[in-house]
Amino acid sequence: MALGRLVSAASEIASPMLDAVRTLTDSPADRRSWAGHGRIHLEVRGMHRPGTEEAARALERRLTEVEHVHSAEVNAALGRVVIFHGAEPVAPTVLTDVIAEVEREHGLESSGYAPASARHPGNAAPVLREVGALATSLTGIGYTAITSLLPVRTLPPLLPTALSLTDSVPWIRSTVESRFGRPATDTALALGTTVAQTLAQQPLPLFIATCQRFCTAQEAFARNQAWRRWERTTGSRPGSHRTEPVETPPRPGPLPDGPVEYVANISGALALAGYGTASAIIGSPQRARALLQAGLPRASKAGREAFAAHLAGTISTRGDLILEPDTLRRLDRVDTVVLDAPILLTGRQVVDTVIPVDQDDDPTALFHRADELLDPQRPREHAQHGDWAVAPVGEVTEQLPEHARDTAREQAEHGGNVLALSYRSHPVALVRVVAELDPYAEALAGAARGAGTVLVAGLDGHLDRRLSLDGAVAGGNRLLNSIGELQADGRAVALVSARGHAALAAADIGLGIPAESGAVPWNAHVLCSSPAHVGTLLAAADNARTLSRRSAALSATGSGLGALLAALGPELGADSRASMPVHAATLCALGLGTFSGMQAAGRPALVEHARIPRHAIALPPVPGTQGTSRQ
Repeated sequence: MALGRLVSAASEIASPMLDAVRTLTDSPADRRSWAGHGRIHLEVRGMHRPGTEEAARALERRLTEVEHVHSAEVNAALGRVVIFHGAEPVAPTVLTDVIAEVEREHGLESSGYAPASARHPGNAAPVLREVGALATSLTGIGYTAITSLLPVRTLPPLLPTALSLTDSVPWIRSTVESRFGRPATDTALALGTTVAQTLAQQPLPLFIATCQRFCTAQEAFARNQAWRRWERTTGSRPGSHRTEPVETPPRPGPLPDGPVEYVANISGALALAGYGTASAIIGSPQRARALLQAGLPRASKAGREAFAAHLAGTISTRGDLILEPDTLRRLDRVDTVVLDAPILLTGRQVVDTVIPVDQDDDPTALFHRADELLDPQRPREHAQHGDWAVAPVGEVTEQLPEHARDTAREQAEHGGNVLALSYRSHPVALVRVVAELDPYAEALAGAARGAGTVLVAGLDGHLDRRLSLDGAVAGGNRLLNSIGELQADGRAVALVSARGHAALAAADIGLGIPAESGAVPWNAHVLCSSPAHVGTLLAAADNARTLSRRSAALSATGSGLGALLAALGPELGADSRASMPVHAATLCALGLGTFSGMQAAGRPALVEHARIPRHAIALPPVPGTQGTSRQ
């Protein structure tokens, strides 16, 4: 039995690895690709930009002319074309030749690939990079254990310290990324730091790096496997991949720093200042290196990385698709959640409230009468059946008593349409018709409150009042502007929507829910299979904030103690003394981040709200009015 479990665990690791190697070897030299379940996904140049719709349609037509190709769909959001070929194999080189020809015909041969394509969950490179870094760390631990007993010359510790500082301090890392690009920077820092620590014989930093790489490797595996499951269950539907390009304006200002960024930037600046001061003024290279090591803000980043990696692995296993892995690393900074109105509604109009004009009338019976007459698609139209009729209250205002008119105005202020139910042309009740709330609407709003201010995108229907939200912003075609205005005010915004518009891409965190029609909002950063999973992510923002504050505090404490130990005591061994509190803080942050990720992922799933028919509630009649009672 133990052997069986071991074989099963080994296969779980080996299978994604073999798939990644196969994907990488089968990919064309200049294009990322993914193949499986009778489909091939290939990168295309420039078609993620608006104005290239004609080129996309031309490419789809040309690809369907290739033998064994059934259809093709351009996914502009991901910058890829999806070729459906069924059981018959198609040579990728034939397809890439057609793609290159269409790109030349439309002047796109010099255009770049979509940024989202580099972060595609089906890419093989991130999986192999993380596994390679993990294997290098494990090899490094073995190497240091052996060479510690041998007279082997070691690398000066300044290089691994400088690489760690580059990786941990946001403003330094962003400078390097702007020069060399994100993928190259990730690979160089992951492997370079590990190799440098190995040659410098630093076993404790290598052990910490191994723990971190284990977490991020699990995340890469989970994202890749989630993509395969998504393609197997959802990707075969015609039209499920096709999306049009959208124009996403740049963020109006930088994303506000959280505790992690704040502490890391200050620690990095102080570390460089301490190193320069000790080198130039004191003239002590060893104490200067010690101050540089003391300023490493590794703990702050390590805690958040462990949290995000564990949460990503869990939600990927549940069936969600993470298109932008940095999304979960921004959760701690979200302070505003915008809920797109359509995800809170079922699309049906229902009778919400019936208020009898005559106190002797039965509200339950009147509710049934109104419900029978109401046309859910055209609730404002006059409808009649026998002696009973329903019409907009404005058509019978003159027949209503003054108090009934006041009540009608009050009901209208709560949103929806106010109708009058009449019997033999005599108004007997006021009827308020509203858009029906989705069963998850209340639970989703409650989960969002843990992240901060909650707004609804859509000014009609008074959903902010019905769900006790903090306000409303313009939705529909104006939603992109609303997101930009919130960001310009210094807010970090999460948007939840089922529509694949530019606002999802422009938000700091875009959470998409596939529509019932099968349309997929590919511009989102995370595709959630149900509103319940969206609630888990929104509620996790509170865990993320708490974890970031604690990780930042651990980092500051470790650096402070390290600087104190570097300054005190003999110069010999100053760098070793200074690094110990930093390493201890980093290990604590890793454990805390993993535990917080488990807490966030283990939150109870959202529960659908059981709707209580309003006719079951005894509502008071319109005050001060009398009418004719009906038996």
